[in-house]
Amino acid sequence: MSEITITAPNDDTEGREIQANIARNLYRVWFSWPTMAAITWWNVVDSCGAPGEPTTSGLCTRQMEPKPAYSALDRLINYEWKTNIVQKADAESVAIPFRGFKGKYKISWTDKTGKAQSKEIVVSDKEKILPANRKFQGRRR
Repeated sequence: MSEITITAPNDDTEGREIQANIARNLYRVWFSWPTMAAITWWNVVDSCGAPGEPTTSGLCTRQMEPKPAYSALDRLINYEWKTNIVQKADAESVAIPFRGFKGKYKISWTDKTGKAQSKEIVVSDKEKILPANRKFQGRRR
């Protein structure tokens, strides 16, 4: 797909909620598609598109106030689709079970001397969600 415009049917509360629901549902479908490489939202502000384009297709009003579609996508991207865990390894092992979305992760820990350590890992593009039994092994230092 090359381009789709998600516009509010009218510039009122009901129209903006409809736009938010459509945006949320389409983003969920697109995010679930294994070969989806990127999603770009053009015309982020209402009435800033090319002549003839819909005037209510932005994520923000012309006054830069976030619309419900902005909040819906913010919840998906920064909360529902963001993996953020805190877990403590037991004394016998440093293996931590992990399930998360593909992408980069920063793992931070404090070693037995009290020194802060960190490592970045990359979850493969071949799978969006890791199996629940996948474990990352660390090394004691």
